[in-house]
Amino acid sequence: MSELVALFAPEPIKLMIDPTRYVIIPRPITIQFHKLKSYFQKDPIATFQVVAALVREQRREEAQKFLLEIMTNSSLTQLSQSIERYFYLIIGSLNAYTGNEQNNKICHEYLEKSKRFGDNEFTECVYGFNAFYSKKPCKDYFKRALELNKNYAPALIGLALCELKDHKDGVALSYFIQALKKQPTNVSIRCGIGRIYYSQKEIKLAIRCYESALVLDTICIDALINLSRIYWDIRTPQTVKRALELANRALMIDNKCAPAAIVLCEAAMKCNNYKVASEFANIAINYGNEQEKIYGHFTLGRIAHQKQDFIKAKEEYNIAYLSDNKCTFPALHYRMAQVLFREKNYIQVEKILMNCLKYNGGDFDVLKLLGFTELKLNKINETIEYLEKASVFKIDYKIELIVSSLLEEKQPKPLFKYCQIAKIFICYYFIIYY
Repeated sequence: MSELVALFAPEPIKLMIDPTRYVIIPRPITIQFHKLKSYFQKDPIATFQVVAALVREQRREEAQKFLLEIMTNSSLTQLSQSIERYFYLIIGSLNAYTGNEQNNKICHEYLEKSKRFGDNEFTECVYGFNAFYSKKPCKDYFKRALELNKNYAPALIGLALCELKDHKDGVALSYFIQALKKQPTNVSIRCGIGRIYYSQKEIKLAIRCYESALVLDTICIDALINLSRIYWDIRTPQTVKRALELANRALMIDNKCAPAAIVLCEAAMKCNNYKVASEFANIAINYGNEQEKIYGHFTLGRIAHQKQDFIKAKEEYNIAYLSDNKCTFPALHYRMAQVLFREKNYIQVEKILMNCLKYNGGDFDVLKLLGFTELKLNKINETIEYLEKASVFKIDYKIELIVSSLLEEKQPKPLFKYCQIAKIFICYYFIIYY
């Protein structure tokens, strides 16, 4: 952690004790709050800075607890209206975007309190983002925020996210660019633009956006994660080195960062370092989203498969397989089919591989295994069909021998055909002349 502070942490926070003295609070935040409680009550600016730093470090619950302890024990009548309003807005925003109904009520309560000081664009945007992450209509909130302040960048970001959700990348990009003009140092905007460029296969532009975000904020998790993925996919020695450096940095900042763990897990798998790969796979399982959990179980299955522990492999594959209905991980379905083929459960193998073809079109390995499965089920026409499709991807002499022998069995040999004609001719000869 000390290395992280030295390399990546932003400037420390200064907590004023009196006009001539202050306490330095380093980031990441490691102080014992209760020892400085009385000072924080006199310095709300430092209080808000600490809250922002805790949120940045993914410590939202600590941030809320700290803010409530400090501010609610202060006399709000002694605070300026702007500080009191800011207090309400922060508590409201800390309870937003969680998907928890109780948190939503707290969010609404404090945002409504802030409205005593008049409508403001910040409140509208918090309502908007809360609705967005709750999958409810939200565009009107962002539009109202722009009516209150036409230069308000968060409202433009909100509209960009809405357009991205509707798959209107071009419109979203225009909103992000407008927002960037208002806030050129806002790293979240640069990362948003980077995501759009990446989805459009504009890899160099995406890299430029994320790298510029890291110049402005060396601990920007979004930029670290996405750059590590991009550099890993390029797979040159230089980019792999950079990918691992960025992924390690992301895990130093947040040891529960599943996307960074996945990049490092893949690197460990390439080196056959299964112990380290298992550790990173478990981070993905314990802290990741649904897709990352699937990846984690799939990787533990691969490790067991490599060690020829087929029972363990099947268990892990099955956990992942049951969560992946639309075959977003074709390799997982193929591995599951391999294990079942070994158990001679050919009907289930056929079902899994047909599902792969439905969603992904299939590749050499899938078509080859499906062809052999159909052969085991004595479906000759289907066997020939899938093995011939597999041979389009790659020349495989074993497949060609099987296909040619099956075709010969289906069609009479030319020599046999000629013998049949000869027999008819001899019979005719004997009838005529004898």
